[in-house]
Amino acid sequence: MGNNDCKGIPVNNIPLIYFAANGYKEQMMDAAKTMMHEAGNYSEVDRASVCATMGFFACELYMKYIIAYLNITDGKKRVTIPFTHDLSKLFEKLGNELETSIFESMAGNNDYSREEFNNELKKCSDGFVLCRYYFEQDPEKLEKDDLSENKKITIKYDFLKALTLALGKKAAEYSNSFKISFDSDKCSSIIIEDIG
Repeated sequence: MGNNDCKGIPVNNIPLIYFAANGYKEQMMDAAKTMMHEAGNYSEVDRASVCATMGFFACELYMKYIIAYLNITDGKKRVTIPFTHDLSKLFEKLGNELETSIFESMAGNNDYSREEFNNELKKCSDGFVLCRYYFEQDPEKLEKDDLSENKKITIKYDFLKALTLALGKKAAEYSNSFKISFDSDKCSSIIIEDIG
């Protein structure tokens, strides 16, 4: 990845990446629970898109959070993170020690060998991009995609869930010892008014 493939963010915003990842993870889990209760009806299609998109984005943000956290240095006001949705590229940026730790954390949640894990990660590397606008996909072209089967996007939920939980667990280890203090007045924010 060259410098054009990276983005500088304010150090004060790093905790926001972690908080957002947790929110997307919860949305994935909620959508999956709803899908289990509504199997066979039209809302299942909507929930599948939400579940996959939120899960892939949570994984992306957890990895970006860890990468950003590890790049904080004293006095630095900005930190550089990869500007990509590609989960394989982000996972490689974590380094061998973290990759192994995350894989081992997943081991309790599935039966993937390291080779199978790497293959599944490669298959779903662009899952976020593919799933968030699945309705724009040409069914004829889906046949050539790693995630497609019978002209449908196919996600292995057990893998996505295990990866999301393992990354969340690893990110939580870092969040318990923020190198910066979280101050909502010093970071970006989103305000939604008049709800309800």
